[in-house]
Amino acid sequence: MKRMTDPIWKRLHRYYRVGKRAGMFEDLTVGGAIKLIEVLRHYKIGPGVAHTIAAARHPSKPAVVMGQRFLSYAELDEMINRFANILLARGIRPRDRVTLMMRNSPEYVALFFALFRIGAAAVHASFHLKPRELSYLLRHSESRAVLFGASQAEVVRETMAKGAGIPPARCLCVEPVEGFEDLETLARDTPAAMPKVPRQTMAHNFVYTSGTTGNPKGAVRDVNKDSMANFFNILEVTPFHHDDRHLIVCPIYHSGAQAFMMLNTAIGATLYLLAEFEAETVLRTLCEARIDSVFLVPTMIARILDLPEETLRRYRPRHLKALFSGAAPFPVSLRDRALAYFGDVLYDFYGSTEAGWVTVANSEEMRRKRGTVGRPIAETEVVILDEAKNPLPPGEIGELFVRNTMSMEGYFKDPGAIDRYEGFLSVGDLAWIDEEGYIFLAGRKTNMVISGGVNVYPAEIENVLERHPDIKDVAVIGVPDEEWGEVLVAFYVPTHPETPPTDEALKAFCKEHLANFKVPKRFHPLDEIPRNPTGKVLKRLLREMETDTGAEAEAHRSG
Repeated sequence: MKRMTDPIWKRLHRYYRVGKRAGMFEDLTVGGAIKLIEVLRHYKIGPGVAHTIAAARHPSKPAVVMGQRFLSYAELDEMINRFANILLARGIRPRDRVTLMMRNSPEYVALFFALFRIGAAAVHASFHLKPRELSYLLRHSESRAVLFGASQAEVVRETMAKGAGIPPARCLCVEPVEGFEDLETLARDTPAAMPKVPRQTMAHNFVYTSGTTGNPKGAVRDVNKDSMANFFNILEVTPFHHDDRHLIVCPIYHSGAQAFMMLNTAIGATLYLLAEFEAETVLRTLCEARIDSVFLVPTMIARILDLPEETLRRYRPRHLKALFSGAAPFPVSLRDRALAYFGDVLYDFYGSTEAGWVTVANSEEMRRKRGTVGRPIAETEVVILDEAKNPLPPGEIGELFVRNTMSMEGYFKDPGAIDRYEGFLSVGDLAWIDEEGYIFLAGRKTNMVISGGVNVYPAEIENVLERHPDIKDVAVIGVPDEEWGEVLVAFYVPTHPETPPTDEALKAFCKEHLANFKVPKRFHPLDEIPRNPTGKVLKRLLREMETDTGAEAEAHRSG
């Protein structure tokens, strides 16, 4: 464990040193200090008052920029208060759950923090959900209100028509839309004073997992619990500063985007928002807005690097000092391309909705320890265990367990669904650790293949095939086999679709780098590897494709 047992004075000194480097203590006037003291008399320090603290330091500084919209910290703090007071007037109380369903916008940012300000729980819903999916989420989370954007109004309307149990007074659209009250109109007659609520000790955040298998599960986290300590631990290994401009392009319903949003708000940086990802738009924004930092999932980075050479030459984000990637495996070949184009500003971090931020690797570490996701941040402990929960020595693959202050409380209504061990939790990731404490991922426990009685990890085969010059993207799965129990099947996107490599050529390439039992038995070219919105491969769909392919082959033989 890293400094988790340090005495409190030593930890506070470290937090002060890190916060000072990030500029957190600059620009505080006497008037601002008086306002800050008054706020902290009534509210627990945490994300719910982050904008108020920032507004006390620099009220006119840009807090959120989206296109031509510009909100200062003072203006956004007022919007948060108005939204919080609207929710209180509509009967929302501390610990109540409220679902948010909208694209990135200043209103989403304000509502996110407004719920924390009154001690309520934010339940984040993907704006892609259909009525059936939204109905499940509302009922499962027992949400007492749903707040949404205009483009989600029809889905909400259909969901409510089927009886989701939420009264019309608590179905509020962000902007005017037929058939619903809207926050824009209500805010005009709502006071901007801090909401009057008891001093809260909790403010919960619900993020539903992507549900690649079955219904999604709601991961619950108390965002006030050690929140400032968590931020300082992340700041210690990252170059964030309060003068930064941070671009948010991943949807805010995603836990990764939320982490970067809260972190940059805590230090008083400026958030730039995009409603959706489009590769050239993101690259142009990085340059024209002089963005300092951004979080992108690996799929987004790949799409930027696949832009025409002319576009890549035209837009060189030279002001960028930190490009963070996470949420999905970051192939070594893609890392190399990103380092070559963006330079030594690349950071890869491992974390999860359930465990929070666990490790980070900077560019130098990625070059020196190819494939690593880095070492644990401060006050985080990682162990690698075998099936019997015995610790494994360096170099051996096992299940990764994490213990830190950022871990979730549990899955809502299903606390036993997470694997725990002596205060550690696991989300089913396999990994190994080297002698220096660097962690390397080896895939998912549920994706491990047992072929001929031997454990095979698809991630290892994927890492090899990603280095093949004729392969642009790849995913490997295990499928049932009468002789071996399971065999490996590879799906790939060819670099040149008109002339994909032959199966024989790919098998020969694999045999140069892998033991024979790890070589896939079949290879299938695809136009695109199916992934969910955060970039995770939908291996369930690949198994369905393989089943269909096998059935067609059997029918052909029978015919």
